[in-house]
Amino acid sequence: LIMFGSLQNRKGTKLPEKFNFGHELSFLLHDIITNLYVTSKETNMFSVNIDIYEDEYKEFLENSEDIGKWILNTKEKNKSAKVLKTIVFPAVLSDMLHCFYEALETSRKGKLTISYMLIRKPLQESLYLLEEIVLSELSFSDKLINNLNLLESSSAGGLDEHARRIEQIFEIIGSDFGLNSHYISQLRYDKSSEDSFDGICNKSMHLFTNHKSIKTENMNINMIFSGYSQFETQWAYLYSRLPYLLFYTWIIVEYLTNSIIKTSQEYLDEIRRRVSALIILWWNEIDDFYKNEKLESFVGFQEEWLNNHCLKNGYKIPTKNNLIKMFKNGSFPNENKNSIKQRLNRYQDIYKINLLDAKYYEKDVNFKIIENNKVQK
Repeated sequence: LIMFGSLQNRKGTKLPEKFNFGHELSFLLHDIITNLYVTSKETNMFSVNIDIYEDEYKEFLENSEDIGKWILNTKEKNKSAKVLKTIVFPAVLSDMLHCFYEALETSRKGKLTISYMLIRKPLQESLYLLEEIVLSELSFSDKLINNLNLLESSSAGGLDEHARRIEQIFEIIGSDFGLNSHYISQLRYDKSSEDSFDGICNKSMHLFTNHKSIKTENMNINMIFSGYSQFETQWAYLYSRLPYLLFYTWIIVEYLTNSIIKTSQEYLDEIRRRVSALIILWWNEIDDFYKNEKLESFVGFQEEWLNNHCLKNGYKIPTKNNLIKMFKNGSFPNENKNSIKQRLNRYQDIYKINLLDAKYYEKDVNFKIIENNKVQK
């Protein structure tokens, strides 16, 4: 019997057991991102140190906590862009995580209309904003200051343009992780496809929809008259697609966090082992009707990475029992308890050091005023 942390001792659960792996995988990805956010806040990883050389702002910044004037007027745009990233990124991320958490909780309780309402904003708008930061801090900063309309997802153009942006992100990050840019674009923005969140999310938010692809039928009201058979379909779609997009969200967040402060490769590998193990288990539980080539390629990529990773570290290819243990604690196949404990202790030591370092930062943005005559050429 597999114990699922996201479901154990939770009241009001109406989720059928066949969706447990999808729910657990979704929550694992949510919790990994949340842990990144919480740890970064606790250790002041979102703080930024800025050296100021501009004479007209020295006195102002020494006597004011309002940095808006400097952000708007400084000629050092690369520095103001870095400041805006460290302010906007955690704020948007926090909001995204609240939406995802409540969406998964309402799904567990059988309130699927609310679930689909809640995932629309983070998938279409918030994630788009994080993509903008990845593509160019300077461009993002300029748009935020001068033209907010360009930070709306609709400004990107059509589905192909969204896919092109995502391809650029994969190039910046260094891998596509088995994800397909066109499929990500389709899942988030394609009203005309039945295999997309856009249609069902719009229907969940509006009693009546008029777009030709999602037009409400006569004598009907969107998602109001859903019965159990409709709930099953909505659960099946949610848990066969949301983990794919949450994985993409995770690699975006991981990249942005790592651009501020580096994360140890050992820790990153352990987290990826856990996720990859659960992805393989999740895939085996999905109904064939909801499987497709894009998802199959994604799962195959994770399985190949995991098998090679285990062999490279001197362990065997994991069995199903190994995968179950792996997604819970990140252990290699048949890894002894002392080895696991030592690794966890190393993570704790790093966390304690980061907490000590955090005490030196009193504010989210720390300015160091540099006298021009002290600048070394």
